[in-house]
Amino acid sequence: MHRTSDRVGPVRVVLLCHSYVRRLDEYMQRIPCRRNLGFANVDVTVHCVAWGGGTARHGRRCMAHLLPDVVALNPHIIFVNLGENDLPHESPSSLCNLYCDLLRRLYTVCPVIIVGQLLPFPRCPRNHPLVAATNERLAHVPRHPGFFWRHRCGFFQPSSARLFLPDRIHLNNTGMARYWASVRTAVGQALQQRR
Repeated sequence: MHRTSDRVGPVRVVLLCHSYVRRLDEYMQRIPCRRNLGFANVDVTVHCVAWGGGTARHGRRCMAHLLPDVVALNPHIIFVNLGENDLPHESPSSLCNLYCDLLRRLYTVCPVIIVGQLLPFPRCPRNHPLVAATNERLAHVPRHPGFFWRHRCGFFQPSSARLFLPDRIHLNNTGMARYWASVRTAVGQALQQRR
């Protein structure tokens, strides 16, 4: 894999995640004004690359298996959000190491990477301290250029369970609207930095 230096046409954004991005893609397709993260008046194309149950750790559902799909899109910006599915099997330290390995591979194909904060699933309250510890580690991983994105949409509030479906893992329409807004803001910030 290698980074393409000659990038023409629209700014290509890839959202790389587990089922959250697959569901975000479905959400955007249902609501026309939300398609393409709502970037209707700028030269931006958003692509979703997702795998339900995707993990950072090696195995059948490792997100690294999707790297050829990411490379084919020749992205300018990648928003990556994963790790929640790893927590039952990995410590925050080992998960951060796995994440960093994936980021190194992504940097060979994309100049700007946004690392999205892990979200605490209400279904797994014993993992919430691990989510917080992993986020703290990821916030201090050097990303040049790029940044760590903290979701500021109430996902970490005691009332956050109301943002989830009955499975208490996936987001309901209210939660998805907030996730969409957060991802859009993060990508918008990266687009501003390109100017």
